[in-house]
Amino acid sequence: GPFRVASFNDGNPELVAGNVAIVRWDRGNTHISPFFTDSLDVWMGADPVNGFDIYLGRVENSGAAFIVVPEMVDASTYRIKLKGADRLWFDLNNDDITVTTADAPAISVSALENDLSICGTGTLEVNFFLSRLGGASGDVEFAVNGLPAEVQTEITETNLLPGRSYLLTLTIGGDVPAGDYDAEIVATVGDLTDVTTFRALLQTEPLDAPQNLVPANSAIQASVSGPFEWDASMSEDITYDIQITTDASNDNWEIEEFGLTENSFVPAANLDEETTYFWRVRRNSPDCGNGPWSPVQSFTTERLVCLTYASEDTPVEMGSSISILSIIEIEQDYPVRSVRIPNATGVYENFGELRFLLLTPNAGAISLTQNSGCQTNNFNLGFSDDGSPLNCALVNAGISFRPVESFAEARNSSTEGDWRLRIFDQSTMGQLSSWELEICVPEQLVSTRNAPLAQSAVRVFPNPGNNVLNFRWSELPVNPQLVVLTDINGREMVRLQGIQPRQSHQVTVDANGLPSGMYIYRMLSEDGQLIASGRWVKQ
Repeated sequence: GPFRVASFNDGNPELVAGNVAIVRWDRGNTHISPFFTDSLDVWMGADPVNGFDIYLGRVENSGAAFIVVPEMVDASTYRIKLKGADRLWFDLNNDDITVTTADAPAISVSALENDLSICGTGTLEVNFFLSRLGGASGDVEFAVNGLPAEVQTEITETNLLPGRSYLLTLTIGGDVPAGDYDAEIVATVGDLTDVTTFRALLQTEPLDAPQNLVPANSAIQASVSGPFEWDASMSEDITYDIQITTDASNDNWEIEEFGLTENSFVPAANLDEETTYFWRVRRNSPDCGNGPWSPVQSFTTERLVCLTYASEDTPVEMGSSISILSIIEIEQDYPVRSVRIPNATGVYENFGELRFLLLTPNAGAISLTQNSGCQTNNFNLGFSDDGSPLNCALVNAGISFRPVESFAEARNSSTEGDWRLRIFDQSTMGQLSSWELEICVPEQLVSTRNAPLAQSAVRVFPNPGNNVLNFRWSELPVNPQLVVLTDINGREMVRLQGIQPRQSHQVTVDANGLPSGMYIYRMLSEDGQLIASGRWVKQ
């Protein structure tokens, strides 16, 4: 961002004459090429229009510096100006500063560094200042609170501002527990007390490798649209990198994202169906650098089936209001993997006046067209994320165009409910003749392909149930070897492998750790034949 003053910008700031105040700013790359500005001049004045008449000194362009509030006439219209030394550019704080004179003894303590971090062992330093106002006198005592007892603290006077400046040194040894600590320096002079705070992020050990959580290792029928999830770090300063590939040798990472701030990732586009992927993730820290990659894990994506729905309430006439609405109602509850509108047809004398909007039942509105400017009569077109940009000459050619907002907004939401196509017009006579909606969902939830070998021979109970799911059978054509439980998004939640032998006739799945909801169970043989499948509801 640009160079700007970050202090005293709101809240009617007040400063006391003679006090030490901390000024902070965003450098906006002024310290590097092409500016190379190492120093700033600090001014203060009550008339920003006609000039700043009080020079407070030259400071290092580091992002923070202390100033001593000068003795001046009490007023409420002062501003602070930071100007590049020997440069023309500058910035002012945004709000008027009120300057007053202390009318009673008081003390004020302020820290120049308020956000500290370290990786491993070593020392951290905090420069802070003590101001005695209104004739306050006496010996000062300091206390440091909020840090582990294992942190050694030492406070010494410095020459930064003789008689008023101090240095707090924190020594971090190997026995200090890691953590993100909100600490404080407490100054006491007689019965006068003041506090300044700072943050200390102590990472006493190198970064560890994350644990990959979703998709589970060796998962099958994993969602093509994600998400990927891993365990979170304790620190807000940690970012993450993720790599994904179909290359079993891991030599070519096809999808890479760096600097993620959350412990999850959703690919911009769906992964390929029925494909084995490999993935890993690592943590990054400003102090510790890049951590180790997590062990590479694999998963195989699901197969999709695309369902097409046609409007039943069309044609809908235009012209009587500013918009019309056509509804496609879907009763089934499936997780959405992709959406498109294969075709929408209608009659209207000026297509450019129309605005198309898809209102999803569970993921908000998706804008399809807006201010196209097309002068074409009528329309016969579709909308798809992999379509081409809107071409006015082809809106009657049955071609799919890219929507203004991506259909990806609807991914992983439910199909159930009313999908509404709203068209805003200019109250001109016309008609929406028809439209279709295509939604792709996991085939395992809706398809009868690969029908189970012995569905009726396997009893699954209780259903609904709570903490256990039982499978019981009598005679089966093949030995069951594997039971898999996935959620409706295709994420593998439970895998029970190595069932022995067919004479046992029963196996129990522990579902105690699963949240309430609907799950898909599948019992498979050693060679992958589907023995039984269905839905199970945990209450």
